[in-house]
Amino acid sequence: MSSLIRIHGHRGSRGVLPENTLESFAFSIESGAEAIELDVVMSGDGQLVVSHDPFIHHEICTHPDGRRISEEEEKNLNIFKMSAGEVKNFPCGTFAHFRFPEQNILKSHKPTLSELCRFVRGFCAQNNFQIPLFNIEIKSSTEWDGVFHPYPAEYARSFYTQFCAINFVENAWIQSFDGRILNELNALDSSLRLIYLSDDSEKTIDEKLNELDFLPFGYSPSWRILNEEVVSFCKNNKLELLAWTVNEKQEAERLMRMGVKNIITDYPHLAVEWKKNI
Repeated sequence: MSSLIRIHGHRGSRGVLPENTLESFAFSIESGAEAIELDVVMSGDGQLVVSHDPFIHHEICTHPDGRRISEEEEKNLNIFKMSAGEVKNFPCGTFAHFRFPEQNILKSHKPTLSELCRFVRGFCAQNNFQIPLFNIEIKSSTEWDGVFHPYPAEYARSFYTQFCAINFVENAWIQSFDGRILNELNALDSSLRLIYLSDDSEKTIDEKLNELDFLPFGYSPSWRILNEEVVSFCKNNKLELLAWTVNEKQEAERLMRMGVKNIITDYPHLAVEWKKNI
């Protein structure tokens, strides 16, 4: 069974190297993860930037001159108001992350999606690795419309154009917590493999999926709200099921034995070993 289970390196390998950096994704691939999970936001010049937040987060990056960013000012460093080149000037990973004490310190940057794809192709070719599945999360919310990203229809069109241009369509899944974005993308191209993310413990999987205009390719809840009902529903409806973010061996093995075939983790090098026990 273990060969059927995919390990997704969360934001690359966040437990080991700074998140959403080229180095972090390289480590995940070297570790044997079958997939890399990443986030994208939109820059002011319309490029997709690999970043979990639509601003320069104070826990991860510094000002270009090395000064620490305060929590109070971070949302003013709005990526949607910068060019991708300006975003690249903010160093990331140069100080310890308090939630990941084992994370290595290095100086890196937020790449664009196209830069990451070029890097992965080259890295895999040079080292004779298989190119991993790309699990791309579009960061979007109603509160951020017109402030940190375009409105859904424009956002979806821009994403789709760039996504097709990078030529990874056959090797990528697209996920979001924002059902509006998924609906717009499905209307543009119903062949896209779209996944609905959830951390809503108040709604059943039926209620969540009814928020969409279509049956998605997959469903990805937090591991904390994942139960046998969800596993059974996904199996019966032929939906890919992904669990995030699973960082404990015992929990990962429990989910795998339940039938969860996609484990998203900050520690892909450990999870690759954990699945050998299944």
